Amino acid sequence: MLSALFSGSPLQILYTFLALAIVLFTGIPFHEFAHGWTAERFGDRTARLSGRLTVNPFAHFDLFGTLMLFLVGVGFAKPVPINPNNFRGNKKVGIAVTALAGPLSNLIIAFLFVVLGRLVNLLYLLIGGDLAFYYIFIQVLFLAAQVNVGLAIFNLIPLPPLDGWRILGLVLPAKWQFFAMKYQYYIVLLLFVLLATDILSTPLGIAQQWVLNLFSAITEPIATGFGLLV
Repeated sequence: MLSALFSGSPLQILYTFLALAIVLFTGIPFHEFAHGWTAERFGDRTARLSGRLTVNPFAHFDLFGTLMLFLVGVGFAKPVPINPNNFRGNKKVGIAVTALAGPLSNLIIAFLFVVLGRLVNLLYLLIGGDLAFYYIFIQVLFLAAQVNVGLAIFNLIPLPPLDGWRILGLVLPAKWQFFAMKYQYYIVLLLFVLLATDILSTPLGIAQQWVLNLFSAITEPIATGFGLLV
């Protein structure tokens, strides 16, 4: 991501910056909102009482997380406060489902961006217009989808403090969870260092492309059907 911003063509720099800005103002705040909203479904109103049950990006803004988004393509916000002690029913299930809601929101947003990109492409084929404008618009949408998928996959890695670790908590003994959480800050720093290398970025990129190919295959009939209607 850093290379695209600083060593790409002017056009590539433009649509990369626009796509990351869109993710900063949509995918990341919706990720945190999804955690808070789901926690409230289980009975915990901590996010609402803290003023964090919102999609306002400024309520969730984290400077370091924003820098990481523009440097390595994976960023984060201030975590929404959640108190599992307020959960109704099985607390482990509540924690896992609440954790899953964040990455799931990124996948939904990515899918919607792919659909929108398909429709914009169809619009160009139907009515024509400035090719450069359509090209940039479509590239921005698909790159924003790609980054959102990357956020979802990264957060599903089963290491603390990521969402995947909380999901894994369904089956992990509590003592293992507490032991690993003590080192969560070192782990997340290591993850971001690995993201800057092929060690982590390559397998994540493969998973990312698989999801995007799936979304593309699903949305192709949607765009085709819409084209037949108009």
